[in-house]
Amino acid sequence: MLIDADLLLSLSGFKVTPSADMLSKCFNSLFSQLQLHRVQVDILLQTWLALNEDPSQEDGAAGVATFDPSRTPTIPINPAALGSLLSSLSWMPQVPVSTWVLAFHCLTMMTNLKCSPGASAEAPGNVTNGSSDRSMAALMVADPNLTSVLLKFLMGTAQLGGPSSLSQQHSQIGPTAVKAFHDFLVRLQAKCADDNEHHLKELLLKLVYQLATDRYGNGREVNRPKCGGNSSI
Repeated sequence: MLIDADLLLSLSGFKVTPSADMLSKCFNSLFSQLQLHRVQVDILLQTWLALNEDPSQEDGAAGVATFDPSRTPTIPINPAALGSLLSSLSWMPQVPVSTWVLAFHCLTMMTNLKCSPGASAEAPGNVTNGSSDRSMAALMVADPNLTSVLLKFLMGTAQLGGPSSLSQQHSQIGPTAVKAFHDFLVRLQAKCADDNEHHLKELLLKLVYQLATDRYGNGREVNRPKCGGNSSI
């Protein structure tokens, strides 16, 4: 079977986009639409996590993939998508506990990413990034919305059920959410140890100060999330 040489030449000029790159562009677009309320955050986070799971790490008995905080996502996102996620979590009126778990799992995996070349123009919080090898964790720490997100979680402003739940505030969370939060902080510290440890320490000190001020500044205590209780998440 003969194939026209001109046809082969024209086909060779087409740029084929690998599936991972195509998915990355799709998720970058979806994450950027979170602030426009065009995408449901739970479904987006769950889908991104599912596509980045390692089937070899599944629990044989439960058939569920075990979360690995050190895993690097096969479908990376850019700094603009990260900034959009943090901004959305910061501005959401109420965040369900299940959403917190998904969000911390996603953020934990995102800390393992490196910024792509030219990411400085898309960096969250107008952060200048002069190196394509800079960790996404560094940009995460530099984003002012991260402090708001962590403060919201620690203040306990979340829903026990889904978005339609009538229980809009709680003082107790389960071990799954606590572990997801702990994994995120540990991974964030590990990835920021070299280039942004000072900023991370400042963020944590600011967080502790705000929590202490809110708790004792007005002469009364406010509810804090505790392990155990009524929530199993």
